[in-house]
Amino acid sequence: MHDNQDSNQTPFIFIAGCPRSGTYLLASILRQYFDIAIPVETHFIPLFYRYKNLFGNLQLIANRRRLLTCIFEFLELFTEHAEKERNRRKIRQYSILSVQPYFEQIVAQSTSYNDIVSLMFLYYARAQGKVVVGDKSAIFHAVSPETLCASVNLPVKIIHLIRDGRDVALSWMQMWSGPPSIPYAAISWAKHISVNHHWGKKHQHNYFEVRYEDLIQNPETTIAQLGEFLGLQANSIDALQLGDEQTALISNSTTHARLNGPLHTDSIEKWRNKLRPRDINYFNRTQGNLLTLYGYSVDQVQTSSEIKFATVRDGFRTTSARLIAHFSPHQIRIKIKFLLPLWLYLRYTLKKVLTR
Repeated sequence: MHDNQDSNQTPFIFIAGCPRSGTYLLASILRQYFDIAIPVETHFIPLFYRYKNLFGNLQLIANRRRLLTCIFEFLELFTEHAEKERNRRKIRQYSILSVQPYFEQIVAQSTSYNDIVSLMFLYYARAQGKVVVGDKSAIFHAVSPETLCASVNLPVKIIHLIRDGRDVALSWMQMWSGPPSIPYAAISWAKHISVNHHWGKKHQHNYFEVRYEDLIQNPETTIAQLGEFLGLQANSIDALQLGDEQTALISNSTTHARLNGPLHTDSIEKWRNKLRPRDINYFNRTQGNLLTLYGYSVDQVQTSSEIKFATVRDGFRTTSARLIAHFSPHQIRIKIKFLLPLWLYLRYTLKKVLTR
């Protein structure tokens, strides 16, 4: 962790996880049962961290103003796209865009990138009438927790939500922007898991792993464990049912239609009936150790004489998946998002030059 973080401060909570792992569900539970302010997805934190040096010395107010302007422009574009199925006027009050009226205060009170990020979220929490703040960004590419920690000036606690990779792949590939194949979905899932798990082993007091299946099947126990990790007392959980306004708005989409209301246990092990045997075998062979580490069953549905040939075939499928993925909507979307902060910076700079 970072030396400038005071452990007595209210923590900044990051929800980490591969897309389609249930991170929206976990965010809804944290909001409803722990009164944590978590806006709809932002995605800007690691992206602008990557480019923050472009904006120059952030001790200078003009540079902070330029950076914050570009962040809000990014959020306008991203939110417009990400929330296109929902009521964007209503969802805006649960977006970090809602702190735009505090633009000048954020600029005046900050001297660095992590100051700006922290103030944006703290103003959001204040507007929501809450003290504890968090962010949920199941970004398509794995983000190092080290980057997230370096982006805020508050003590960080990371909750890593893990779901059976075969169910993740099944759900993720149904999205137009999801991975183009089972092999690439398996690679991406493993990358998300490993990046967070390896960081967590070094920062055990600030890292907590939750299985999606435990959250669904044993919510009371899991919520109590979350409360102990966060140092927060949960509200009554006698009857776990999600139904706050933010959750209701988010559920008004095809990808999260079942978020509002009771938990659904039928979302567990759907892969058994939905994935092809060859894809199950591929996932089990290539990611079997990781699946086993988190308590997921790994069954081989082929004879031992087939395994040697299958191993060669798996290598070919993995290599092909990496090559094909470069031209898929999944990778194109990631590349556009990576370059968007750079484009916004260049546009802002050019506009300033032309208006002098």
